Parts: sequence; structure tokens; C-alpha cells
Amino acid sequence: MNERQDSSGKFLLGDRAAGTDPRVSRRDLLRWASALGVGGIGAGLISCSDPPEQDISSGVTQPTTAQAGSIVNGVVTGLFSRVGVRNAKVEVVGEGTVRADFSGAFTIHIDLPGDYTLIVSASDFVTRRTAMRLSGNTTFTMTLMEDDEGPGATFLNQYARGTGPTSGPPPRTPGQTNRWIGTPRVLIYRRVAGDPSTVVPGTQIDRIINVVNSTYSQFTAGALGFSPMIEQVDSVPPADPAQIPIGAVGFFQTSDGSRGGGTTGAMSDPFEAASGYAFTGLDAQVGLLNRAFGQSLGATIVDNSMLSVMNPGGQSSFSEKDTEASTVLYNRPPGNRSPDVDPERYFINL
Repeated sequence: MNERQDSSGKFLLGDRAAGTDPRVSRRDLLRWASALGVGGIGAGLISCSDPPEQDISSGVTQPTTAQAGSIVNGVVTGLFSRVGVRNAKVEVVGEGTVRADFSGAFTIHIDLPGDYTLIVSASDFVTRRTAMRLSGNTTFTMTLMEDDEGPGATFLNQYARGTGPTSGPPPRTPGQTNRWIGTPRVLIYRRVAGDPSTVVPGTQIDRIINVVNSTYSQFTAGALGFSPMIEQVDSVPPADPAQIPIGAVGFFQTSDGSRGGGTTGAMSDPFEAASGYAFTGLDAQVGLLNRAFGQSLGATIVDNSMLSVMNPGGQSSFSEKDTEASTVLYNRPPGNRSPDVDPERYFINL
């Protein structure tokens, strides 16, 4: 397409013989670029010499001059699909609102450094509330949970937010979780807890190894790699599971058939897993081994009626809800609460 300017300052596009008015204002060009997302213009707060644009989706007047401050570049994607969320609404509370482009990308200009609350929403997604801390330019990815036939708030609260089943006291502070931020070692104790003379059968050791290798990346949503380092320990486990070495999950068997699991928190952050433990009876099958191992990685038991590897009876395979709940567990900060609100101490770009 040929382009030139006439004496009036209008841009001339194309050929007059086409039968259309070739004179297009600079303002129209900016609007077209905004609609097409060209050069990121349509994704953020634009600067031009025209009067202020009114964002019709939010009623917030956007600034029209680029001033000294911070440039925020971001992308909104689906938490489960990882596909860009077209036309997502990104509100900086007290500052203004922008719309993401067709790929989920957006740009915001903020004049002053500080802490800002973000509210991000889109059709068919759960609205997320989080915060960012600005001291200069920053780039980050924002994920939104798909709001369809997904796991549901009750299941997510039980599995990923630590509230546990509806009956009985919660296993930990409601809404808080102990999850790993690094890959733990898995120590499989070959002697039965409290009975050093009894050796765990090789078939059970093999079953535990298979469970660890096949479920680790599912319980951690692939955030910590595909498999941990497994060590067999020819001794009884510590009498107190909290004495499992830092940075390790201890997996052991009991003579009385008791079973369970959990994590211990780090001194610096009680909701960051420092060690973990999983235990079952000698005759435990895959379902119970799955559940105990899940507890050692931060997942919590759910109601027995729910189809899940984390129900009291355990399941031999992951359901779609399990996969999505694990994704929430390892992609949201401890303290995230329903429907999708991050804790005040958390900043998405730190």
C-alpha cells in the first residue's frame, strides 16, 4: 500500500480510483493500530496528541502523555490451557484499565513506583485479584483459571488450599498450603517403623518406587521436573516424622497399618515445605500409596465422595480435577483463597 501526506496533514492511502476517500487522519491510524494490536499500541495506554480516549469497558479515562515512570508488559493466559486470553480486562486499582490484545498481551504505564492491586477478568474465566510492586519496568505472565466444568471451589479449597474434608478439623490453617519450591529427595526406608527386625518386602519397595516416579510430576504440576532422586535407606525411619532430613520426603511402612502424610514448614516461611513424610501399612496398594505421597507434596485429603487420588480410600489414577487442582496448588501462592484472591504479602512480579 502506498502512503503519502497532502497539504492538510492527512495521510493518503491507496488509489483514488478505488472509489473511497483516501484521506485518513492520524487519529484514525492510531485507532486502527490499536484495534490490530500493532506494535503493542492496542494493548496498553497510548500516547497521542488527540483528546483523551475514554475506555468504554470501564469508564476510566486513560492518560494521553507518556511520562517518566514504569512500563509494565504482561501476558494473560489460561491457567490450564496456557493459551493467551483475548481481550482480557486488566485493572490497576486507582489508576485505570486496559484491554489485552488478541494474544493476551498488554502494556501499562504507571507514573510512580509503589504497590498496586491488579484485578484481571475475562469472559469464561475466574476473576483474579493480586498485586504488583513497581520500582522500574517489569514483565510478567498472569494466569486466569478457566471457569467451566472445572474442579470447583469446594474441591480446590480441600485439595489445594489446605482446608481438608468438610468433616473434622482442617489439617492446617484454612487457605494455607505447604508446597515445595525445589525438588526433594525421596528416602524409602527398608525397615518397618518401630520394628528394625522387619524388612519391607521388595515387591512393596518396587510399588513405592513406581508410585513416586509415575505421580511426582502430576502432584507438582510439572513445576519441579519429572522425577526426584530416590534413595533406599536400610534403617527404620525417625520416630518423629518431623525429623526427616531437610529437603527430603521420607516414605516408610508401618506394622499396624496406620497411614498418612504431610510436610513440615521452613523456619523462614512456615508454608514452604522443608521436609515431608508418607507412610502406609505393609500391604498398602497403589491408591493408598498415591494419597500418602500426595500429602507429602502439599495436597490435602478431600471428601470421600469425590473422585480423587486424595480421597480417604485413594485412587490408582489421577482425575481431571486432580490435575487441575495440582496446577492451582503449584501455581498459586500459599494463602490464595476462593475464588482466586492472592494474599496481600504476595506480588506477582517478584
